[in-house]
Amino acid sequence: MDDREKQLRRILFRTKIILATIALSVVVLLVEVFKMPWWLAIVFVVVGFILNGLLAVWEDDLPGGFNNPHPPKVRMPRQRWPWSR
Repeated sequence: MDDREKQLRRILFRTKIILATIALSVVVLLVEVFKMPWWLAIVFVVVGFILNGLLAVWEDDLPGGFNNPHPPKVRMPRQRWPWSR
């Protein structure tokens, strides 16, 4: 393994630790403040992380988003939420 790969592995490991800490903190907050059962708090956090990721990917793929930074030459119809049609 070269130094670049080792550095990337360390960054990925730190990111996983930070995300796990955030998730655990939210679970503890839900259990202690809202008196929610721990299993339900874990489900809320997992579903929240998944929905947040899906929403971020969807938004990034829109024209002008992170994955599609250049505005289209032809004006596209306004994007709407899938459930609002």
